[in-house]
Amino acid sequence: NEASFPCSSAGAGSGEFHVYRHLRRREYQRQDYMDAMAEKQKLDAEFQKRLEKNKIAAEEQTAKRRKKRQKLKEKKLLAKKMKLEQKKQKEGEWCPLLLGCSLSLGVDPRPELPRSRKA
Repeated sequence: NEASFPCSSAGAGSGEFHVYRHLRRREYQRQDYMDAMAEKQKLDAEFQKRLEKNKIAAEEQTAKRRKKRQKLKEKKLLAKKMKLEQKKQKEGEWCPLLLGCSLSLGVDPRPELPRSRKA
């Protein structure tokens, strides 16, 4: 009866070593897999951080360029408005119907243009 008790013998049988060896191998594989997955997750997290950082930098650069384009557009629009205002003022000065126009006094306010000589 004592022979059936698992710990009664001094050493384990030869079959027990193979069972232990397979268990040990599976445990090492599991630990290696967990280590590999942790490393992969770490690399993925670093990649996502770099990706987000690059995205933010690109958005900032785009916003800066958009602001610059908008500023140039406003500057051109302002210059165009000023040009139209000057043109209207010049047309207003040359109009004989306006009071205070120098043409109504008989004086031509326009400068003389040089005439080309015909040969």
